Amino acid sequence: MSGINSSQKKINNQDYFKFILNSSYYRPRDIVRLLRVARDYNNESDSFTTAHFDQTSLEYSRQTWLEITEELLASYRPEQIAALQRFFLGFSTHFRRNDIEQRATIKYKNDIEINELFNKRDISRTLSDLYRIGVLGNDFVVKNNMGKVNHRNRWIFRGNTTLNDAERMTIHKSLWKHLSMVPGSAT
Repeated sequence: MSGINSSQKKINNQDYFKFILNSSYYRPRDIVRLLRVARDYNNESDSFTTAHFDQTSLEYSRQTWLEITEELLASYRPEQIAALQRFFLGFSTHFRRNDIEQRATIKYKNDIEINELFNKRDISRTLSDLYRIGVLGNDFVVKNNMGKVNHRNRWIFRGNTTLNDAERMTIHKSLWKHLSMVPGSAT
């Protein structure tokens, strides 16, 4: 495979290099995994197309989650990692801290592991841990004093060291398929 189809400079309406970086964590191993999974879709082809990435997005998402779970094992028990996955399954891609609190207290009120992770005392720690390994980041809009709207993305792998949990958050796009996330905001 020689690369991106030169007649197709965009993948899913993004410049191909932006798509690859935004789909990964800007780390070489993640980019290699993305390209390897896409190549395995059709290794007879001599270039990547949108179909390569569309048809393999679930597998890439699954493999990314497996790597995330290995990183989580440094701080969390396997039961807690399973609870994190259970909590985010079918959740909205974008949310605020109060959406997390509400989901934990209403939908998972009888789930001991989830309540332990997302109770008032531990929610900041859990969100910070998920930010630290790249599961979630900030995705919000700000207006300057001239009224111009600016989009802000904050991720640990882009050099932003601290999560701003007072602003809207999002799960990294590479995990959306595995977690069956619902596009849009929770509220």
